Amino acid sequence: MTKIIVVTSGMGHRGAPGRSAYASSKAGARMFVRVLAQELVKDNISVNELVPGPVNTAFIAGRVDALMASMGPNEWLKNAE
Repeated sequence: MTKIIVVTSGMGHRGAPGRSAYASSKAGARMFVRVLAQELVKDNISVNELVPGPVNTAFIAGRVDALMASMGPNEWLKNAE
């Protein structure tokens, strides 16, 4: 079986003020995965979304505390390696 994995973001599942463009693009990627999976299942191709959670990058610099406060108790900040 062939597999396609698309890395997205939690912002595609819930938005945040000031992040409308980013959240909308990730929501589009989420729907792309859902529909593509339906289209390709007949060809034995699996399509999945991977949402790694918050990753400590320059993109979230200055917003880490607010971001983590909005997460559930089982979430943690990942480091890019």
